[in-house]
Amino acid sequence: MKRNYFSLFGALLIAGLPAKAQSPEITQSNYSAAGDTFTLQMADTTSFSIGNAGSNETWDLSGITLNGTKVFMDATVITGTPYEDDFDAADLAIEEDDVYRYYLLNSGGFTSLGEGYEDGGINILMQHSRPEKLAEFPMEYQDMITTDIVAYTTAQGMSTERKGETTVEADGYGTLRLPGNRNYYDVLRIKVIRNYTDSTNPTGTTPFYTDGVQEIYYWYSETEKGYLARHQRILEVNRSNGNVLRKSTTAGIVPKGSGQVGIAQRAEAAEDFRIMPNPAKDRIMVNFTVKVNQPVKITLYNLLGKSVMQESFTAVTGLQQKALEVSGLPRGVYLLSVESAEGVSTRRVALH
Repeated sequence: MKRNYFSLFGALLIAGLPAKAQSPEITQSNYSAAGDTFTLQMADTTSFSIGNAGSNETWDLSGITLNGTKVFMDATVITGTPYEDDFDAADLAIEEDDVYRYYLLNSGGFTSLGEGYEDGGINILMQHSRPEKLAEFPMEYQDMITTDIVAYTTAQGMSTERKGETTVEADGYGTLRLPGNRNYYDVLRIKVIRNYTDSTNPTGTTPFYTDGVQEIYYWYSETEKGYLARHQRILEVNRSNGNVLRKSTTAGIVPKGSGQVGIAQRAEAAEDFRIMPNPAKDRIMVNFTVKVNQPVKITLYNLLGKSVMQESFTAVTGLQQKALEVSGLPRGVYLLSVESAEGVSTRRVALH
């Protein structure tokens, strides 16, 4: 892998303190592991500038407009996930919006094996016959990985073959500014580009082809677990007539204290945060401690990121106990967040 270093003196002249004198180094400890849960707050993409590649860059996202949508991501072991038998070589599953993506994560890197999800009652499964390498550790500025894409999707007897290329590049490092005066000076930006062609062959018909490109940017801090921000663009076109089949741009940031367990752990809104009982049936008790009097908001979200219950109150220093009536909610898994001036704490709760 390619390495690019600046002398200490040269880097300080170019960037000035407190920027790092050389590229941050991202390792396995900076990636989500089983047991991590975090929230992506989605932003208005017109206010979100991906900025430039290069050394000692500043990506200023402090003025972005958050649109109120939240996406929850859950990292777990594969046991008990819906597609564990199809990805028995994986050691990590990350669920996002009911899509389960399966990976290998170890000291050597981060590799995608495929994904599974349900759409309209139909199970859709995409498996990489050639694993897709998304990181080689340690990752530093100008490191690049290229992997040939060979994957197959099956759904109701119809198969799609995907071929193409994935390029992963650490294309910049420097300072990331986020809303709430959150500044990180040890950030590495990783760009993922997928160029691919899908060949779909419905039974008894001739194949049709879809050309696609995905462009994803991630911003990682050397001292945080999980990325801090993400920007994604997808474009898919019917090759035969040029019709756009899919076009989307999404962007978001991970808020401070979103529940992710990490090195240099993010601030939590509340101490001793517990939900009892869990699993629950009709009622849950939310227990936590605050250090000073302050406004607190408790929100219960479903896994689509929709708020289904919310209560706000002023917490008095010490132990807080708040009862929530949940008997009228559909059974399933929810995420409960406690938000205060100190951050956001999030826990899973199951309703049986």
